[in-house]
Amino acid sequence: MNNPKVEEKALNILEQLLPVEKLSMDDDFFELGGNSLLLLQFVSSISSEFGVKVQFQDAFAHSKIKQLVKLTKSNS
Repeated sequence: MNNPKVEEKALNILEQLLPVEKLSMDDDFFELGGNSLLLLQFVSSISSEFGVKVQFQDAFAHSKIKQLVKLTKSNS
């Protein structure tokens, strides 16, 4: 599914959680200061915002920003 609004909202959630001003799709969640608790908050926010279930294990295994956004889009 190619939905730019989903991508934009997922990026906004990530930008609120991570201590950076602007994210690149090639950035790695953990290299930007993310941790498992913040990742869990992202997964929870995605579930609330889009009504989709992203598995924590999938998000943990795919920590590039573009991969996290893709997981969100593929589950929406």
